[in-house]
Amino acid sequence: MFLGPKLTSVFASRWKALLWSAGVLLTAYSLVPTEDEGTNSAQDDAAVKAAVELAGGTVSSQASPAPAGDPWRK
Repeated sequence: MFLGPKLTSVFASRWKALLWSAGVLLTAYSLVPTEDEGTNSAQDDAAVKAAVELAGGTVSSQASPAPAGDPWRK
């Protein structure tokens, strides 16, 4: 299931462990979107509206604002 080196061989030396952790951090850094990567909110809103209506719900025209301290909301 996990393709790669065995964890016992990775943590056999400090340098291998440091290289492995640097790879994990680099992967995490590359997966987080930057602030200037805008989303197509009109297309996303239309998809959400269609999904809600397909499920039998109703869509209000006024969206609820995000909480002031929400760090994940752009």
